[in-house]
Amino acid sequence: MTRLAIIGMGPRGLYALENLLIQLSANNLEIEIFIFESSDHPGSGNVWHQQQPESNWINITERELSGITARPGFTFANITFEAFPSYHDWCNFNLVPSENDKFPPRSKLGKYLHERFKAIAQNFKSSSLFNFIETDITEVDYQDNKIIIKSKANLWSFDDLLLTIGHQPTKLSDQIEQWKAHADRNENLKVFDSPYPVNTLSELRGCTELTIGIRGFGLAMIDVMRYLVINNYGNFKVINPSTLETVYYKTQPQHLKLIPFSLDGLPLAPKPLNEIIDTWYQPKGQELAYFKSSLETAAQESIAANSLDFLIAPIAKIASRVFNDLKEKSVSHSMNKDEIETQIKSWLKDENYKHVVFQDETIATYKLIQAYIDMALGNAKVSLDYCVWQVWRHCQPSLYEAFSHAQVKKQIIKKVIT
Repeated sequence: MTRLAIIGMGPRGLYALENLLIQLSANNLEIEIFIFESSDHPGSGNVWHQQQPESNWINITERELSGITARPGFTFANITFEAFPSYHDWCNFNLVPSENDKFPPRSKLGKYLHERFKAIAQNFKSSSLFNFIETDITEVDYQDNKIIIKSKANLWSFDDLLLTIGHQPTKLSDQIEQWKAHADRNENLKVFDSPYPVNTLSELRGCTELTIGIRGFGLAMIDVMRYLVINNYGNFKVINPSTLETVYYKTQPQHLKLIPFSLDGLPLAPKPLNEIIDTWYQPKGQELAYFKSSLETAAQESIAANSLDFLIAPIAKIASRVFNDLKEKSVSHSMNKDEIETQIKSWLKDENYKHVVFQDETIATYKLIQAYIDMALGNAKVSLDYCVWQVWRHCQPSLYEAFSHAQVKKQIIKKVIT
């Protein structure tokens, strides 16, 4: 009988396992499945682990998790597996379009994913066809037409292997290596080379008279900031539920100073407040189909290493239509759709490009954040850059689907990511 190993049982591993079992059921086939996972919460993995702090939020709205659909019921090896509900049904999600979007803690989604995995694993309790092994795999080899998998203590032989190993450690940059070396020479300094898991920073939460530099001004910075300042010295409080305006209040002095910094110093821009405002930026069905087909074509072709035109052209075409349709909601301009498209292309190709329809990024950081907040609330005229990034967010799933296995040069993949 065929033996399959799956290394990694986070969300991708769970998705692969479910689809494998459903397909085997449809074809009336049986194989032995061995799952190797180092986390004690299979299904959720480390990113969505249930024991992480509540200050770690999902960076997309709970409304947008509609894509986590139900798993149908099936029968495999004479074992009946009941259907498992979608995420929205599981948590009884109900939000009218005018209500403010919510960003749940990652642990909530982790609980759902873990329960979804357990629903499968528990059905296999008395079957030898399913084996879950909680361990780290240190080596994979290929010998005599077999795949050899090794941990520190054991080895196994398989016919096939699926790697769903998620986020992997990366090599530290020269800058961080230099900082760590400098900290080693100065006992009052310490360098944390990764923001996750955030509870590795627990020793800092109760400190007073402390200054912390944070390299980066993005989503990970927000996770770190929330974790450090929600403590016995203070917390956040929403003072305007209609806009989610929030203040930080102190219960006692701490004198903790956080200093984020980044290459361009630009802050994040918030997503639209609710579904009604978000629909302003929603591409049409045929536009998403055009975007996806354009990328699928490019993914199979040889592209010049210095060109992202295959990506810029379709996003500019879609975003120009969206911005033009905003009419009085956008900043004042006299351009037609083609002229807007030209402006978008110029801006995406040159980060220093300026035009009155783009938000002035040279103003004070606090004022820049407030400007984008007002756009997200629907209380200010929308700049072209804010519009483009919201359209881009709606197009991203199509990008992942069309470009994940692109047959293009590494330089192009790097440009797309950065």
